Amino acid sequence: MARKNPQDRGMGVFRDWVDHLRNASKDKIILVQYKTDKDELEQLGIKNILYLTKPEYKVIEQIASTSKECILLFNVNDKSNELCQKIRAKLEENGVKVNTRFRKLMFTTDMREIRGLIKYIRNKATWEEGKRVAIDIFPEKK
Repeated sequence: MARKNPQDRGMGVFRDWVDHLRNASKDKIILVQYKTDKDELEQLGIKNILYLTKPEYKVIEQIASTSKECILLFNVNDKSNELCQKIRAKLEENGVKVNTRFRKLMFTTDMREIRGLIKYIRNKATWEEGKRVAIDIFPEKK
């Protein structure tokens, strides 16, 4: 059976994506391109986020010295894809297992940047059975 396009599955796919990323961030470092990406993800309750700084080797060394696994979550465009491949190779050379599967949703939807993720999800809220679907992606406040 063919997989459904995430855009056809409603808002549940985004809620699940955020939940999985939130859970993964408990024990893995998430590397994003920009500070604004880090800020956006932190609003969703995602932890352990680093953003790429110059020189890149310092961030790579920091990750290699503190973690065995890393999630790369870069934007989806030619420049970012190239950078993602370069950083992935360097991390793997340093013994870090790299996960890029969280980028898959960005390739299969029209979401292209981490910055603006919250706005994107809110704008994609759909109507089901004549009612607007509530989007519960924010962590509960304690």
